[in-house]
Amino acid sequence: MKTHYRILGYILGTLGIFLGFSNKIAAQYGVYFERNYFISGQIKTEECLETVPNATVLLNTPQVKTIRETKSDENGIFIMEIDGNHGSYSVSVIDSSGKLLQNEVPLEINYDSWYGTPSEGYYIASYLREPLLIFLKHKNTPPCEVVSEPEISLPVDLPILFENGLFIENAEISEDPNAVVPEDFIEEDQVLKFENTTEETSGNIIIYPNPADNRFTLELINVNIADKLIEIYDAHGKMVYREKSMDVTEENKIEITLNCVPGTYLVVIKGKNEVYSEKIVIY
Repeated sequence: MKTHYRILGYILGTLGIFLGFSNKIAAQYGVYFERNYFISGQIKTEECLETVPNATVLLNTPQVKTIRETKSDENGIFIMEIDGNHGSYSVSVIDSSGKLLQNEVPLEINYDSWYGTPSEGYYIASYLREPLLIFLKHKNTPPCEVVSEPEISLPVDLPILFENGLFIENAEISEDPNAVVPEDFIEEDQVLKFENTTEETSGNIIIYPNPADNRFTLELINVNIADKLIEIYDAHGKMVYREKSMDVTEENKIEITLNCVPGTYLVVIKGKNEVYSEKIVIY
């Protein structure tokens, strides 16, 4: 049986070279680990951007009630946070002279998918995270200079998508030097153990027994799991589980019931000042 799993682990490990995954695999029930990888490069736009400095940006409900207001800076850039309430909204833009540039551009906030709505020369890009980030820019006709953003370094694990017209130049993928790869096979007590070493205070996320059995125990070593927010996302970024860790045992464990069909999942544990996350693949 071990030989069968080792052959399967070799096949998955070979595929992992192309997918950025580690070739470390838990033999007991087919969940393999992946290293932390980062992509870096320079973001540029294929389309020219006309800046709207010092503009007022309003986020409205369907009843045209303004629930958020902010201003763009001298470069016409703004970021607006929303506290995670998905639904239908609209965005209005007023320039520094009080002229209404755009009135009630429709925006659908949906955590189940990426969404962008072009309208009247403006386009809105919604960013699948919580709180949600909204970017509003105005397109201008060429010719004009290409607008560049500073170099970035982004964890590949994060659900990041750039709106149409953006691309990454001189991109590189490199391994996180702090990543810790578990032993080749973990068979003792059928425990899946994930290492997170981005900070000295970060603990080990442990999930057991087989997540494919719809019920499993989650444990966070070295960090108290009580009053933490536990979220699980599928491969499409859809949140499939979200609960506050209230019923914690004396051993600092919590029982979770979830129908885990085969696929990739991201487990996220959020505290007041810290976030721990690991990805598992169930097949």
